[in-house]
Amino acid sequence: MSTLNESSPALLHEVMQAHGGFALWNEAKRVRAVMSTGGALFLMRTTRGVFRRTEVLADLHRPYVELRDFPRPGMHGVFDGDLVTISDASGAVIAKRENARDHFAGLAKQLHWDNLNAVYFAGYAVWNYLTTPFLFCNDALAVTEGDPWVDHGESRRTLDAEFPNSVPTHNSKQSFHFDDRSYLRRHDYCPDVIGPYAVAAHYCDDHREFGGAVFPTRRVVLPRTGGGTVMPFPKLVWIDVHEVALES
Repeated sequence: MSTLNESSPALLHEVMQAHGGFALWNEAKRVRAVMSTGGALFLMRTTRGVFRRTEVLADLHRPYVELRDFPRPGMHGVFDGDLVTISDASGAVIAKRENARDHFAGLAKQLHWDNLNAVYFAGYAVWNYLTTPFLFCNDALAVTEGDPWVDHGESRRTLDAEFPNSVPTHNSKQSFHFDDRSYLRRHDYCPDVIGPYAVAAHYCDDHREFGGAVFPTRRVVLPRTGGGTVMPFPKLVWIDVHEVALES
């Protein structure tokens, strides 16, 4: 269940208002987006090129994402919590994996992802990204305002979120940075499915309004040190959002 009330951090109220308002997001069923994705992570995991110009449907009220035309045109992948599937053009399930997060253990999975691994990683990541900041209103999360942060000479306010195991995400504790318009500009995390060395700063830019809701349309993920210093390369992941909208 998602709520926004007097006990919610004041910054969260400001952030939701800046991104279109709680009511608009809460009344919608899902987010539909068309996006392109690439970067060093996908090159290293040999899923290169598979997420170019992909249509995705992300449920706003539960962890569920459809990846259209994946891994090939006419097929599609589905992320449904800890279950992932791939269906053919007729809708028949041709590949299925339960307890999908457990299949990232071991050296082999650190060197190569199969299509079901890719569906799980892309599914939960896209679900987190497209549903933010509404995701912060999920009653299962513990969200507090953190210390201010200066990034590239600009002062940012922060929300710190603690995720329970029931919410699929990168890792349990993450930090989100907002500019003076209350727009999300940076997201710090360390994906457990990749490893403890994958400390990342995820930048969000080019915010645009679509039907009253505001979304960043350009994203880039860069490595950072444990102290927060961001390195300019390699570009681990980049995401360009071509279309996006809330749908009832």
